[in-house]
Amino acid sequence: LSTILQLYDFPEATMTSAQRELTPSPLPPLLVMNSSFVQDQAASLAADVRREPDLNSKVRGIYRRLLGRDATAHELQLASKFLETGSLTEYAQALLSTNEVIFWP
Repeated sequence: LSTILQLYDFPEATMTSAQRELTPSPLPPLLVMNSSFVQDQAASLAADVRREPDLNSKVRGIYRRLLGRDATAHELQLASKFLETGSLTEYAQALLSTNEVIFWP
């Protein structure tokens, strides 16, 4: 069984499971924060929108590529505040760690 799947409480492959067991664990968020794969994906997302004319357009572009929807006004406001001190790549990585991405239906 994949180590990554084990971190996300994937059931044992040789047994049936009616639903996913949820266990509170710091391992999945730590994986997303420290994974070179996630960091590379965040850098790629940021690079894709670098040519957008302004900050809001860049944030909207990341939301469209990652979540398939537009950012809300509140999300744009939060992004603007974050990007006062953080980079676009760091913001993309933060979005990659949201439940909306991790638990995509």
